[in-house]
Amino acid sequence: MELETVNPYQAPAAYVADAPADGAAATVPLYAPAAWKFLLLSGCTLGLYLLVWFYRNWVAVRRARQVKLSPVARAIFSGFTAYFCFEQMEDILAKRLGRRAPELHGGIAALLYFMLSAAGRMPHPFWMISLLAPLPVLWVNQRVRAAGLADGGLVADEPLSWGAWLLVAVGGCCFFLVVIGLLATGMD
Repeated sequence: MELETVNPYQAPAAYVADAPADGAAATVPLYAPAAWKFLLLSGCTLGLYLLVWFYRNWVAVRRARQVKLSPVARAIFSGFTAYFCFEQMEDILAKRLGRRAPELHGGIAALLYFMLSAAGRMPHPFWMISLLAPLPVLWVNQRVRAAGLADGGLVADEPLSWGAWLLVAVGGCCFFLVVIGLLATGMD
């Protein structure tokens, strides 16, 4: 008859419910909407949609990395945190896809995004260059989307909701009025 010895220093063998499963972090999709949706919402909100885009991707990074960070603050200060967001997204794609992951060239895209966003502080009419700020983010978005659609389940996208269509209608009208106003004052 053998006596069973219990090692008090051994880790418990029971499953811990709050610990994430091994593959749970790997299945968190990045947010990469279709190009038409990205451009439509960015244009009609005069670039404010970029805050939503950065927020949703920072949430995805937080879930995939299982770290504590504030997606709201990082989205608000996206001019300064864009590089880190692009770098984290590229790292997530590289871990999921291996060598087939695209290089996002986040440094170049982040620098262009920062410079175009800062152009909004320039005098009239040069501030209108800042309306091009979504283009570097769109480039990163499309590269993430292409990589995610190739393997499936790596990007999240949904059709426009009724609230988004309402935002497009109201924002589109406001954008149209702003353009008319700028053209009218420019003709004097």
